[in-house]
Amino acid sequence: MDKNENEKQFLNAKELSKRWGGTPTARTIDNWRYSGKGINHYLIGGLVKYKLKDVEEYERSVHRAKEES
Repeated sequence: MDKNENEKQFLNAKELSKRWGGTPTARTIDNWRYSGKGINHYLIGGLVKYKLKDVEEYERSVHRAKEES
């Protein structure tokens, strides 16, 4: 796996916010991390990253919860 493929497997908070249309903001995502909420995060080279696989799983769980309510 080359570097570009590996980088596509992770998102930072700004990229995650953009993926979700800007809501929540990157700052809110960071606050969730500080308070232990939201998606699992990883420190890679001193940077906080979110694994795309975890993001997709989180999105599916939120979608299911909305359908059930």
